[in-house]
Amino acid sequence: MVKDGVFRSSPTLRLVVMAVLLFALNAPLTMMCGVVQERSQRREKMIDEVSSSWGHEQTLAGPLLMIPYQYSITDRSGATHAQVEYHYLLPDTLDVTGTLDPDQRGRSLFKTTVYTAHLKVTGRFAPVTFSAVRPQPDFINWDQAQLLLGVEDIRGIAGPIALHWDGRDAQFAAGAAPNALLGPVLQARADGMTGDRASAIPFEISLDVRGTRALRVFPAGTQTNVRLASRWPHPSFIGTSPVSPAIADSGFTAQWTLAGFVRGFPHEWNGSDVNDALKAQRTGASFGVALIEPVDVYVQTERAIKYAVLFIVMTFGIAFLWEVTGGIVIHPIQYLFVGFGIKLATASIS
Repeated sequence: MVKDGVFRSSPTLRLVVMAVLLFALNAPLTMMCGVVQERSQRREKMIDEVSSSWGHEQTLAGPLLMIPYQYSITDRSGATHAQVEYHYLLPDTLDVTGTLDPDQRGRSLFKTTVYTAHLKVTGRFAPVTFSAVRPQPDFINWDQAQLLLGVEDIRGIAGPIALHWDGRDAQFAAGAAPNALLGPVLQARADGMTGDRASAIPFEISLDVRGTRALRVFPAGTQTNVRLASRWPHPSFIGTSPVSPAIADSGFTAQWTLAGFVRGFPHEWNGSDVNDALKAQRTGASFGVALIEPVDVYVQTERAIKYAVLFIVMTFGIAFLWEVTGGIVIHPIQYLFVGFGIKLATASIS
């Protein structure tokens, strides 16, 4: 350390030199940050490509019972016209059990986690009454009742779907159009519906769904019970937290029990009552699990670069205060060595 010369006698000049050194040292870090962002964007593009062929993040919604009916309306001229409307009913109880088989898909340097979910959906519907429906129906088309099941990305359905409805086998088919509440739907005939039925209507659905990273379930039942398990050891739970999840190196199990009021809309309604607010509540009420990577190399690298800038600025600031208060002058080359040392340490971490 030396104590003479113009640099040593001028704090302002020392600050200017330190600023130049900070700029020179941060330039490579800025370039590295650009590379990290470019790699992250390429990875997200790869995930979209994999999801397009395998299946996106999936949400299981429903099942939902849809019953068409007719009622009369009178226009201003006094003429009476028949109007068709749909009555929707959610199940009393809904139990979903599933196993997620994880796998890795990728291209080049990038990989993402995909899964095949083996799901079993059981429950029952209460007997349907139209006593509270206004205006009162003139005719109920019981023979056209449909059971709707929402799957976010129908392309991810792997293999046939087994449906056991009210003691008989039935078949799902693709819906003619997305349901206003469930989104893309599968539909099946709900035979056996009558106005004088007093017993509950049981159902059982078995299906395999392929998706990328996350699986969500919509709590359609007045009481919804969900149990998911997987050998993936790094789950991240979405929405409502499960009750006492078990997480180990061999995988995880998680269980949820939710009451119907958490979904934010009623147990039954008419089709005209479905609006954007209900769809937003459906999205907010859904819960589930994401199969995450615990160590994201790009996130770690970006954090290391940001911390490097902080460490360099903090080190230079402490050294300058040491000079001002201690009367000891530090040469610019020493600042440069310290900055390079921090930068190299950051590069080795990332």
